[in-house]
Amino acid sequence: MVLLMLVSACKPPVSLPSVFTYAVVSISRNSAVSGGSVTNAGNGTIKAYGVCYSSNSNPPTLFNSVTVDGSGTNSFTSNLTGLNDSTVYYACAYATNESGTSYGATIRFTTLGFSIREASGTSSNLFGIYFTDVNNGWAVGNGSILRTVNGGINWVKKSNPVSSQLNDVFFTSVTNGCAVGYNGAILTTSDSGDNWVQQTSGVSGTTLTGVWFTNAPNGFAVGAGGMILTTTTNGSSWTPQNSGTTNQLNDVYFTDATHGWAVGSGGTILTTSNGGGVWTSKTVTTNNLYGVYFINSTTGWAVGDNGTILTTNDGNTWTAQSSGTTNFLRSVYFTNSTNGYAVGGNGIILTTNDAGATWVAQTNGTTKDLHSLGYTSQTVYAAGNGGAILQLQ
Repeated sequence: MVLLMLVSACKPPVSLPSVFTYAVVSISRNSAVSGGSVTNAGNGTIKAYGVCYSSNSNPPTLFNSVTVDGSGTNSFTSNLTGLNDSTVYYACAYATNESGTSYGATIRFTTLGFSIREASGTSSNLFGIYFTDVNNGWAVGNGSILRTVNGGINWVKKSNPVSSQLNDVFFTSVTNGCAVGYNGAILTTSDSGDNWVQQTSGVSGTTLTGVWFTNAPNGFAVGAGGMILTTTTNGSSWTPQNSGTTNQLNDVYFTDATHGWAVGSGGTILTTSNGGGVWTSKTVTTNNLYGVYFINSTTGWAVGDNGTILTTNDGNTWTAQSSGTTNFLRSVYFTNSTNGYAVGGNGIILTTNDAGATWVAQTNGTTKDLHSLGYTSQTVYAAGNGGAILQLQ
């Protein structure tokens, strides 16, 4: 009896295990994938491990939704199911032994959400959409100018002084905006889009396809025949720049007053580092390019025909990414350095959470062509044919 007591007294107590949480990947509307690894069993036996997840508790625990993925000291993959779309969730790995349960670091993620709305007051095709904040946004298209003041819940049609198609819109503030389109159309507003004034672009008959302002009052517009226009007057007057190409330019984007890019037909990529004083041409693909977006002065993406997605990490050298689709892609946007969206033909919506190394097609309930992405700090929107406006989160 004494010997047994001595042996028992010498046995070390069981400590809590250690567990590491894997990143949350393959996020969809109603599911995601995570997992973890048990790095230390704590001198005990691991009875169970998995992932806890919740939309209400931060951090989540065993009292929330859990997966049970095995036992022992292993790495594991966890399928998080039954999620609500457009919802913020918290997830962490757990491991349980005789002493209790330990938790890994908590990871925050947001499920995707796609809710299609026919834009109020129009069934016209929409080609451009822009938001200045979480409430105020505008969309333009075939003779249509729409405005929302409640984050896209409702859209109101505004008067349009031209009958030609409008292809893009940009606002430098809630009050001051500019839209461009066919036949050299340039419209400006100083009252939040309630009234628009037609400006003389000097390029009557030339289709203008994209507009971007680096900072008020300085902006750029691009279009057919390699046209690049610049303004220093909030769009009331414009001056042509030498683009060095006659290919149509479809989109323009600046990260600051000096660094800008324009993309267009035949795989045209133009770049400037001096505010458009000189544009340099790059050729990576023969596919037409329609959209370009940069998260800083070196890292960006361009999209186009046949599912083309190109990326650069120095602003000059471009490489192809696999999109998994042959549909044309018209617009691209990244919420940060890893999470991005691309939209295009037949309602295609692609998402990535690894900087475009992999792109995943999302089910969204529409087959209408999508032409433009607009975004706020909280929400991403896509505009397209038939007055379609999708809210992506």
